Amino acid sequence: MGHYHLKAEFGLAVLLFNDSESPFGTRLSYRAASRHVNEIVLTFPLRVYRMVKKLSLALKETMDLVQNRNMYRYSVAVFFFLGMGLCLGQQMDDDPKKAVDIFFEGFHKRDSVLIKSVCSNELILQTIGRSKEGTPRHRTDSFPKFLKNIVSIPKEREIHEKLLDYLVRVDGPMAHVWTPYEFYVDGKFSHCGVNSFQLFHTGKQWEIIYLVDTRRRKDCTKE
Repeated sequence: MGHYHLKAEFGLAVLLFNDSESPFGTRLSYRAASRHVNEIVLTFPLRVYRMVKKLSLALKETMDLVQNRNMYRYSVAVFFFLGMGLCLGQQMDDDPKKAVDIFFEGFHKRDSVLIKSVCSNELILQTIGRSKEGTPRHRTDSFPKFLKNIVSIPKEREIHEKLLDYLVRVDGPMAHVWTPYEFYVDGKFSHCGVNSFQLFHTGKQWEIIYLVDTRRRKDCTKE
């Protein structure tokens, strides 16, 4: 085949053919080559633009696919943890404070069944106070005896344990409720102190497993 080379004239690339084997012919080779080069030069940016556009679209589709997959995985993870949270929430959505309120509702009504509904059968009861000599002491009572004493209080006698505050702490299935109180009998102040409730969540509800209280007649801030 004939050989050809590129030459720049007035800033325009011109294709010059040196023999008759040119597909444009010997006389028309210069004009035809120039026209051909012009077509290449003029259409090159459009071709590059189309190629870049196709690459951009392909890249965007790839990124969308990756993003969708990641979003799908993220959504699955989010719904999984939300579901776990809802399950746990259904198990422990009740406040341990409610168990304490029900306990005192039963206490004031002398209702042993209501009290037992929020207490473990192995509930431990203790009281901390002072002897007549002023010596600190503590006493442990049985749960059945406690219930018997409550229901045996005459109905005409009014008892009221006024809770002044609730301090609640929860760690998983364990909870602690601290309640300062004032105790009144027939409307008259009797003593004050603090109740310390320890509760356990059975998976269905909070149960009181331990109760210790302090009792004193002095240094009480009556509200």
